Amino acid sequence: MENKLSFPKDEETLDFILGVYASEINMRSRFVAQAKNELDE
Repeated sequence: MENKLSFPKDEETLDFILGVYASEINMRSRFVAQAKNELDE
């Protein structure tokens, strides 16, 4: 079994992973902001 935390050596994989994380974080922060707005109303 592969260790999921092993650091990818090639830059393409790293860029892909960072892109996935970035879009995930972006989506969650937007969701959180929306939830806060609904609570404030």
